[in-house]
Amino acid sequence: MTEITPEEFVEKYMRSILDTPLFLCAGKISPDYHGGMWKFEADGDIGYGYPDTEDTFHCTNPAAMYECDASAKDLGMAATLMYRNYRCWDLYEKGTEDSDWFADRYYALRDWMFENFSEEDAAKVHWLLD
Repeated sequence: MTEITPEEFVEKYMRSILDTPLFLCAGKISPDYHGGMWKFEADGDIGYGYPDTEDTFHCTNPAAMYECDASAKDLGMAATLMYRNYRCWDLYEKGTEDSDWFADRYYALRDWMFENFSEEDAAKVHWLLD
């Protein structure tokens, strides 16, 4: 992956104002997340953001009765995918074609994660979103 600017990330991968929704998703996943600087990476048409720290975050998904300690990249991947999923459904309900764009990017990023993250880290992200 290549590091990119937040502006490039928003323009190419999110199509909307990024910071507040992405940070809110991170806060929903981890009570340990309290804001901070983020890094953004891209690989072709795939991109995601993550907190710029080496800290680990305690993450939970009460609906799946799942909790784990996750790296910043794992938390960021889960937050990026969660935001794309929320946005896709929001746009779908409004009847816009952008919902397809978000759905395509959601599945492309999820598939990229399964190919490039360790099996353990990809499973953490999957369970945090299930």
